[in-house]
Amino acid sequence: EADAATLRLLADDPFGGEAPRWVRAVSYRYRFTTRVELRASRDRWVRDRRRELIGPMALR
Repeated sequence: EADAATLRLLADDPFGGEAPRWVRAVSYRYRFTTRVELRASRDRWVRDRRRELIGPMALR
């Protein structure tokens, strides 16, 4: 609902002060990168998409 308590959890308001129109939930598996991956990419995490828990749903 774009309420202040929720928006304080985010660095920036991705909704421009409006309530979102759609939501979905996706599951990911996270792991630390190996030393080789870290040197090559400078990324500390690798994220693998697992499955969509809830497909896109319109909010009222």
